[in-house]
Amino acid sequence: MSRRVLSKIAVAICVLVACTAGAHHSYSEYDDKRIVEIEGTLVMVAMQNPHVHFYVEGVGTDGRAVTWDLESLSLNWLRRTNVPSELLKVGSEVKFAGWPSKRSPARIYSLNMLAADGQEILLFRSAKLRWRETALGYASEEAQTFYQDGIASDTVTLFRVWASNQGDLGSAFGPTAPLALTEAAEKAVAAFDPVNDSTEKGCTPKGMPRLMSQPPPMEFIDSGGTILLRMEEYGTVRTIHMTGVVDPGTQPRTPLGYSVGRWDGKTLVVETNRVNAPYLNPSGVPLGIGARFVERFTPTADGSRLDYTLTITDPDSLARPAEFTRSWVSRPGEQVLPFECAE
Repeated sequence: MSRRVLSKIAVAICVLVACTAGAHHSYSEYDDKRIVEIEGTLVMVAMQNPHVHFYVEGVGTDGRAVTWDLESLSLNWLRRTNVPSELLKVGSEVKFAGWPSKRSPARIYSLNMLAADGQEILLFRSAKLRWRETALGYASEEAQTFYQDGIASDTVTLFRVWASNQGDLGSAFGPTAPLALTEAAEKAVAAFDPVNDSTEKGCTPKGMPRLMSQPPPMEFIDSGGTILLRMEEYGTVRTIHMTGVVDPGTQPRTPLGYSVGRWDGKTLVVETNRVNAPYLNPSGVPLGIGARFVERFTPTADGSRLDYTLTITDPDSLARPAEFTRSWVSRPGEQVLPFECAE
């Protein structure tokens, strides 16, 4: 089927389920305190990043015909779990369980899928077995690498692919203490509606500092006078200037800002300013025009893990600097895949 025909079908389905064109929503749209089940006929699968969408025709609780839009994991993660394509065959009878949308009864974030042959598939990293004793997707043997520690290396270097350990909550991106907001930032957060307002727009890449929270792999590349940080999500590439540095104040403001790096032993220290990204976090904390960032990337002594700290100074939104931490691990064979966003 051609891309043009698929696009027409997607538009027709969006009319049926009242979805917002071009919008990429955070998990805040969904009620993660409830799980609903639906079943019906799989009429379309939109295989795309940042989220695969399943469209299922069935009968709602009111007895009327409905086409559900089930948001799911990214295409890249689906590929990594090696879910057989025949289990996603259009026309097959399927069942899903997931979080209901707070915006539309026809939208669900899918956690579990039961294929026509009875095979269960876990579609979210924290999803639990629901209908069977074994499952594919995030429960598959391939997916277990997502939850492994890094592998020690004879060569300790920053310049390799680094991946998230999704089984270690302590390795996820987050502040070391609650954010101390200014009065202006508190008012902005109070006015922010997490259900209807979104900090992510379609395929627009994240800016600093939010892109450093992304879970897919990333790679450091030594390009001589610069270091490139190639991130899988949205195909974002950061440029870190190591030599021939110009006055950052003369540079244009961009979502990634202007980054200058230096070495402190084996630690790469990166200072970034000139950032014009709108938000500091998904909760709607605005990012001030004078925000500055200091990052430290430190490989462990055995090269198995990359520790990260980020200090944000933002007089407009933060009453005092905030520190964020996370880590990545080194796993043989990990790759940064093409993203090709089509949301």
